Amino acid sequence: MPEIRMESPDHRRIAGNVDAMTRRARDLRPIWPAVARELAAGERRHFAAGRAGLWPEAKDSTVRRKARANLPNVLMRARGDLEDSLTVVGNRNMVLDARPLSLRFTTRVLHARWQNPSRPLVVAAKVTARRVSSIGQRWIAEGRR
Repeated sequence: MPEIRMESPDHRRIAGNVDAMTRRARDLRPIWPAVARELAAGERRHFAAGRAGLWPEAKDSTVRRKARANLPNVLMRARGDLEDSLTVVGNRNMVLDARPLSLRFTTRVLHARWQNPSRPLVVAAKVTARRVSSIGQRWIAEGRR
């Protein structure tokens, strides 16, 4: 019976590259620091935009309470704990739970859940999602962080 072998000089190199890509795709932990920085940058953009249609107007009672407490009349900011916990990588209140195939990015700031129940705490804007996707693609395809 005839035997046909399909092998090129680059066969082993190509097979090695595919194996390496498979290994990288199974463990994304090396890129989580870069992803966390990008998510934090996205949150900085979100906070810098202010309300931007995502947060409701402050209630009159909130405006009065902030004035009495001599706090800035800026939405989503009193002491800055929530903002810092989402925008400063390494902040003591930032939660980064890294697993091989997932990264949980959130905050320990308890009042976060009541700030705006209609907005999930961290929403990756399209630009942030594209940047995170690029980080993952570079890692899997090329091994670059």
